[in-house]
Amino acid sequence: MPPLISDQITPMCVGIDLGGSKLRGAIATGDGHIMVELTEKTNLSGGKKVLEQIVRMVQELEAKSELKAERIGVGSPGVMDAAGRFQLSFNIDGLAEFSLAEELEKVLGVTVIVENDVNMAALGEQRYGAGRGCRDFVVLSIGTGLGMGLLINGQLHRGARGFAGEIAYLPLGTDPRDPRSRRVGALESAAGTHGILQRFHTLGGSAKDVYEVFKASVSGDPIAQIVVEEESHLIATAILAICTVVDPELVIMTGGIGSDPVLIDLVVARVKDISPHDIVIARSELGDRAGVVGAVAAAQIDAHAKYQN
Repeated sequence: MPPLISDQITPMCVGIDLGGSKLRGAIATGDGHIMVELTEKTNLSGGKKVLEQIVRMVQELEAKSELKAERIGVGSPGVMDAAGRFQLSFNIDGLAEFSLAEELEKVLGVTVIVENDVNMAALGEQRYGAGRGCRDFVVLSIGTGLGMGLLINGQLHRGARGFAGEIAYLPLGTDPRDPRSRRVGALESAAGTHGILQRFHTLGGSAKDVYEVFKASVSGDPIAQIVVEEESHLIATAILAICTVVDPELVIMTGGIGSDPVLIDLVVARVKDISPHDIVIARSELGDRAGVVGAVAAAQIDAHAKYQN
């Protein structure tokens, strides 16, 4: 990986990508080279147990690399409120009960920068991925849940309440008044892993996870092909809605579902069918490392800005 920031005064930083199923961490030297990466399952107890897990991972990264982090970036699902608590983080319980940054700073004694996980992925793509050289682009993450990171004029756009990019709540695919849609979002209910599996099983298919559905689609299973085609229509409609409002140079697709080449090809074709102008769609260049790379970058950007002032 190339240097994140060339200025040698930028200190060592740790990036943490907190997901509903996995916790990924990396430590980078002052010139931005990642030295050690670790991945483990996220503690299902959530809350303070996840906080303790992050602390242990930071300490393990420091021990394995023999480096001491001076800044830590953490990406988490959900919407961060003014008090630094993550709301609407349904895959990890308890994050709305405390400020993740404040609690980590108390234990680790260094500055901690927290941000929505897909926003972190957008920062990663901006510096070292498909978003290099773009001033206005979006990162669309599709997996268990749906999220979007939005760069406008080269800067993250969070909105008045930090809710910008929460495309799970677009009123597409299911009834937005349904209790589940009110909780996790209509589009996520239809286009996330739960919705895909539900459609597949309703049509008579059998699969234990969404990856089997996509594999069956490639193998010619007619039910799987119907489900994947429906998924591409939903995502294409969402992309057109996004682009109608934001008009980005580029849409980057990522996530366990969103980075699937078969889905991307179908989405590109569907968008061409419905859009009045060309929309450029690309697959993430960083893949599942976008979040952790972006968290390291966010920490180093913050440190660099402090040293410049």
